[in-house]
Amino acid sequence: MLVGLVVLAAVACGAAATPAPSAPEATPGIASTARAPEPTRTAAPAPSQPPAPTPTLTSAPSATPAPSPAPSATQRPSPTPTASPATATARPAAAPQVQVFVSGLDTPWAIAFAPDGRIFLTERPGRIRVVQDGKLDPAPWLTLDVAEVGEGGLLGLALDPQFAQNRFVYVAYTYRTEGGLQNRLVRLREDVATGKGVLDKVILDPVRGNSTHDGGRVKFGPDGKLYWTMGDAQDTAAAQNPATLLGKILRLNPDGSIPPDNPFPGSPVYSFGHRNPQGLAWQPESGRLYATEHGPSGGQGCCQDEVNLIEPGKNYGWPEITGDRPRAGMVSPVIHSGASDTWAPGGATFVTAGPWQGALLFTGLRGQALYRLTLDPARPEKALALEPLLKNQYGRLRDVAQGPDGALYVLTSNGDGRGVLPADGDRVLRLTFTD
Repeated sequence: MLVGLVVLAAVACGAAATPAPSAPEATPGIASTARAPEPTRTAAPAPSQPPAPTPTLTSAPSATPAPSPAPSATQRPSPTPTASPATATARPAAAPQVQVFVSGLDTPWAIAFAPDGRIFLTERPGRIRVVQDGKLDPAPWLTLDVAEVGEGGLLGLALDPQFAQNRFVYVAYTYRTEGGLQNRLVRLREDVATGKGVLDKVILDPVRGNSTHDGGRVKFGPDGKLYWTMGDAQDTAAAQNPATLLGKILRLNPDGSIPPDNPFPGSPVYSFGHRNPQGLAWQPESGRLYATEHGPSGGQGCCQDEVNLIEPGKNYGWPEITGDRPRAGMVSPVIHSGASDTWAPGGATFVTAGPWQGALLFTGLRGQALYRLTLDPARPEKALALEPLLKNQYGRLRDVAQGPDGALYVLTSNGDGRGVLPADGDRVLRLTFTD
């Protein structure tokens, strides 16, 4: 099949400053704030960085030192860019059977699977929900006091690899201070007596937030480290400054400390030069990390959403380069959506079993599709083909993950003010294949 890559552009807006970790706010459990009106693409940058709220717990993280200047490795010329948007021949994807697995959700953002068979979900208004035996628990596992403004609110979710022993759950969310919006990464713990969540520790706080470009994906890598994507909050210059946390992919130990092998000593910054990365996926055999990222929109240009091969310490070019424009010391994407179309990509995963095994899947919000990307086994920075699936059938798609049962689970995001919400609300779709 000859596959072209074209769609519309990603979303935008925000502001920045150099964040410094601080103590947590009061123990969560208060219902979230109401959704604010959808922002325009020309929203003004957020005000300068305010101090974090006065702590009410004693489990605040240690201070994060400012990173040293980028090591020389980040100044290596990037590989020769591959042709993008991609045009390549690939076998058509096998058609899955699609089931509405769960409905009645409000803007779900992330999904994770517990070893006991439960499925955890975040809803942007601040609720963490649990699905057990195919049924959604009507009572939230925990409700956090978040600022659901524009693209902000309760975002990424990851279960600790040792969840069966420690019951730790990690989430990222946007909250409001007198000085503006901030983002925070926290560790929660399930109380075995109640089966509900409680705050355990603030991992990193504050990182400047905004009504758009908050990144938000939280995942554990195969190295056991915790990764958090952070958008530029519309402070484009901050993405090129390794001393800020905006426009970065961050890497932390599960307790919030800095891994000694991070590329910038004493800093959680793992890679920089990002606009708004929202998906992370590790290739199972190689362990290579790939990320999806929203390209420019509004006055910054159009489209050119990206899939990037992420390596430590490297500069992915925003705002200096987009699309195929090369520059020494900056890495061009594996593939992008072209100059007139967009995917507005969300979550991503590699398929480990079934007829799509080996493919990188990622969701599209504006593109309203699930994208199946085939990578070149001999050249990890090269895409062979891209195919849109479920196009315009279920609206905006936010996250995708493969469950322990081998099925693929996809979250819709039609309640975010930018889609058409069905009568039964947002959904979890379950994709399976006939043997």
